[in-house]
Amino acid sequence: NAFMPLLDQESGRIVNTASASGPMFVARCSDQQRKVLTDPGVSWEEIESLMQQAIANPAGMEPYGFSKACLNAYTMYLARTHPNLAINSCTPGFIDTDITAGMGATRPPEEGTKAAIYCLMGDLEGNGRYYGSDAVRSPLDRYRGPGDPPYVGP
Repeated sequence: NAFMPLLDQESGRIVNTASASGPMFVARCSDQQRKVLTDPGVSWEEIESLMQQAIANPAGMEPYGFSKACLNAYTMYLARTHPNLAINSCTPGFIDTDITAGMGATRPPEEGTKAAIYCLMGDLEGNGRYYGSDAVRSPLDRYRGPGDPPYVGP
């Protein structure tokens, strides 16, 4: 929020770097969590409440996926409350970095920029959306692999 006044209020863009771990978390979470994490009308208070619940009762939580699902929900919230800005989230994909060393990632870091560059420079339809590593719109509640058909929905 501190950076909002610094953005061009007519053409500014925000790209949040999420992960496919977010939609994969949502695919397995409770119905109550899914409702909040996929609701285009989500409020900050609802997102914060979910985070507070996770802090109070972390048993069974997958923190990374949960945090990325919350980031996607926050992206929808920001886009709705700042409709003149293009605000979206994306995943870079499973990129071979120090963080993923030994986990089987094989794509080089430069391939992880495709979706972010598209969200920053592309001709986007809509706002508050999540894009896969192939720069194609993806659902918030399940994994869509690179090359799969685009998500069409709310």
